[in-house]
Amino acid sequence: CIRDSYHTWGRYRDAETLLRNALRIRQQVFGQRHPETAIGLASLAALVVITYQDFPHATAFGHRRQMIAAMKIMSDGP
Repeated sequence: CIRDSYHTWGRYRDAETLLRNALRIRQQVFGQRHPETAIGLASLAALVVITYQDFPHATAFGHRRQMIAAMKIMSDGP
């Protein structure tokens, strides 16, 4: 995808911008607690760690993703 190409070419800010826009769209379309939103959070967290080694920022995205996953599991029931 284009985001991967930007990252490969060293255009990290462009890749981050694309991921943030994609996350914003997922949140608007699916909602804050939807698994699709969790996918966007995971992608952004990975980019932040790989590109900037910004572990606190990435951890915040990861925690949000985990909360969404936990709510999904609880809502599915046994």
